[in-house]
Amino acid sequence: MDKLKAMQIFREVAHSGSFSGASDKLELAASAVSRYVGNLEDWLDVTLFQRTTRKVNLTDAGQVYLLKVEDILTNVKELELMAEDLQETPTGTLRITAPVDYSRYYVESFIDDFLGRYPGVNVSLFIIDRVVNLIEEGLDLAIRIGPLGDINLIAKNLGKMRLKLVASAEYLSKNSPIEKPQDLAEHNCLLNAVVGYHQEWKFKVDKDSIRVPALGNIIVNNGDIIADLAKRGMGVAYLPDIYLDRAIADGELVWLLPETSLEPVPISALYPADRHMSRTLQVFVRELQDHMNK
Repeated sequence: MDKLKAMQIFREVAHSGSFSGASDKLELAASAVSRYVGNLEDWLDVTLFQRTTRKVNLTDAGQVYLLKVEDILTNVKELELMAEDLQETPTGTLRITAPVDYSRYYVESFIDDFLGRYPGVNVSLFIIDRVVNLIEEGLDLAIRIGPLGDINLIAKNLGKMRLKLVASAEYLSKNSPIEKPQDLAEHNCLLNAVVGYHQEWKFKVDKDSIRVPALGNIIVNNGDIIADLAKRGMGVAYLPDIYLDRAIADGELVWLLPETSLEPVPISALYPADRHMSRTLQVFVRELQDHMNK
């Protein structure tokens, strides 16, 4: 019997609460999962699960054994990562999650260059805007935008993102001046559906934060489209700088009231505090930092 594999299967059955759930997660036949657990119980001479037709529950002995197995499998993973660190060239698979728009603007082009330099590395990229549990999803790294709060993760700073208020010169020439945030009450605000249908845009005035109702006749759930609408003179947009900086530099959009901009929020790379950071992951994060700060 492959005792290490049996431990891994036992742990997955314990987490899933059923043999079928573990079978699906591990992509093994349910009969193979049952056989591994049975062989493990025979080897230990102890019953690990109380079985019913639909679910399995850990016995007292199974609960104690699961704690020991978690330690053993964590140590095995650490040894694998230490062996990887001894290799001069990064290798292995990185499992990463990142927000949709950040991925489009930064991660996609970076991964193309990174894999060109390190052909022994494979990247599995899970692009989604919701917060993902790294441990439960089996991921190595998460990229998140905004304050982190109290989290049990190690954070590496990648850069910062700032919201900017913009409009086209054409729009500004045809509408009343925008000299303070409250002037937005007289303007068509291009709304981001990701934020919600009833929006207040936040600004900093004399070191205080103020909120201004944002009203408009267009709401879209895509920042790129909102930026394009602003370029066409359809209204005023309030978006992260990743959508706007190129258009501002090219003169397609005008950055309004920069003195009222909120402090930029961090963009962070996060990994579990109890997990060794492999050399491959270290190189990935360091080079992504360099890529963002070019």
